[in-house]
Amino acid sequence: MKPVFSLIRSSAGASPVTIILGLAVLAALFLFPNFVQSPYALHIMILIFLSVIMGEAWNVIGGYTGQYSVGHAAYFGAGAYTTMILLQYKQILPWYGALAGIGVALVVSLIIGSICFRLRGPYFVLASIAVAEIMRLCAMNLKGLTNGAEGILITEIPALKIGETVITDFSTKVPFYYIGLVIAIVTILVTWLMQNSKLGYYFQAIREDQDAAHSLGISLSLFKSSALAISAVFTSLAGSFYAIYIGFIDPPTVLALDISVQIVLICIIGGIGTIWGTGGRGAGAGATVRGVAQQPDCPGDFQAGACLRRVGRRHFPQRTSIPRPCAHLRHSGRGCHPLHAGRGPWLGQKAGSEKRKGVDHDTDPGNQACQQVLRRPGRQFRCLLRHGGGTDHGAHRPQRRR
Repeated sequence: MKPVFSLIRSSAGASPVTIILGLAVLAALFLFPNFVQSPYALHIMILIFLSVIMGEAWNVIGGYTGQYSVGHAAYFGAGAYTTMILLQYKQILPWYGALAGIGVALVVSLIIGSICFRLRGPYFVLASIAVAEIMRLCAMNLKGLTNGAEGILITEIPALKIGETVITDFSTKVPFYYIGLVIAIVTILVTWLMQNSKLGYYFQAIREDQDAAHSLGISLSLFKSSALAISAVFTSLAGSFYAIYIGFIDPPTVLALDISVQIVLICIIGGIGTIWGTGGRGAGAGATVRGVAQQPDCPGDFQAGACLRRVGRRHFPQRTSIPRPCAHLRHSGRGCHPLHAGRGPWLGQKAGSEKRKGVDHDTDPGNQACQQVLRRPGRQFRCLLRHGGGTDHGAHRPQRRR
């Protein structure tokens, strides 16, 4: 047992305690469905695995190679559409369709890389966005192949068989849980092997200084295309898994720009260029936001907004304060907020209709201070007032920026 730990420690640079803890977490993940039968909990875990796959895939091209692509929805949609089209029209099993989707994503990545890698910086970012939008428009207009805006719906997934033995019929979320877990582990393992290989060193050299790497004999186009191909493979695999799990796809679902933004945000929250940060904090935060926002007992906008605020307070050191309503307007439901623009007495309404308990808003010191703040150049959408406590409506004072 000791030689095994020494080998893992020398290659991964981790202590035995960290290795044992990682193996314990891995064992707990495999045993999780045996103790938790809640479909919602399994759904959240599946979304976490999906976020791990997408985040680690983008990390190869963005974190290690330094090419910030915001068009990974193209590869995500390529895998999803290839799998669903083959299953819908040719009755090809989805696991074979996922392999075909990987091939399509590889071809698309090589074509995109040969064109877009001639650009650098923000121009490459804009080019990647343009490619994803072209893919979305093609899927929207090729109605004979993709069914256009109506999308593709499958009502039944074929059972997974080995010979005549049925392994699973996909009637519950448990098979999807294990499939997502295995793909996530494989993605992390490939990323770790790439990071500690000569190929990974080439990627990091390109990220640090492209001109210096080129002067040392590193082919920029070759290794950038290699990084994009590796990233496209796992992003396509994530798209295929998502399509099989949800059972319905359309262009706004798998080819929209927000898919690419979500993938990038996973790495930003977890840490660009890190394996465990992207696979841990980033994927957990991204999946939690998506999962909680889909709760049926509360509007999605409120759930998503609350989740994003919690994630921001947790992961970003420079916290921003939410505008507080003015104390003298709380009873009327109005506050210094851009959503209330045009309805408050500080914007020129007649004071006769806005008097409350003998308080004249035209002469109220707090209201006058609010008018002054809102009329300052560049501060129309901020209310930097804060109530000092008590019931004195004139006790407003400017709130300092944090």
